[in-house]
Amino acid sequence: MARKTKSGLRTANGRLSRAKGARYTAPEPPASQAVIEMRMRLYGLTENQAKDQKAATAVGRLVLTRKLLPEHFLAASRYLDARRNYLTAVACRSDVESGGAGGGGDDVTIGFIEWCERAKTSWGAIMETIEAAQICTRRRNLYAALDTVVVRDEVRQDMTADVSIALSAVALRLGIASECRGIDIGCEAA
Repeated sequence: MARKTKSGLRTANGRLSRAKGARYTAPEPPASQAVIEMRMRLYGLTENQAKDQKAATAVGRLVLTRKLLPEHFLAASRYLDARRNYLTAVACRSDVESGGAGGGGDDVTIGFIEWCERAKTSWGAIMETIEAAQICTRRRNLYAALDTVVVRDEVRQDMTADVSIALSAVALRLGIASECRGIDIGCEAA
């Protein structure tokens, strides 16, 4: 059985108002609704696009507005994962070798050292792929496009084509795009 509520005017936080002449204030919309409205207003997205989780990132918004392919979004997330793993491996490995800030060097396992090597190798392979694509497209700066759009999460319309080429190369390297459906990196060497 539901509890009976007292009738009367309520304040914004839902309590009964004790002030004379108090006016009813409508409850504020939840914070998620404010975020959706902000995305619609700032980025020109529809309501359904603004509700999508991809709208939280610059690459996701470019995918939602059909300036990039869904494979590019997966490639960007894997690129960020590989970058984070590489930076972690380099920082941890240097701490372990110097016996410094990371804690005791005696607790380092063989599995951790192997993980560090795999992270470095994976990052090196991705960077080689981007370098090959950069050589094929000399007039573009793929490194700056990846840093600005993917890492810093800033949308620059002049870098959309550059980030598309770079993420296409990464997608092909990581096996995300098994068939080159609309993905072109500019040359056959990469």
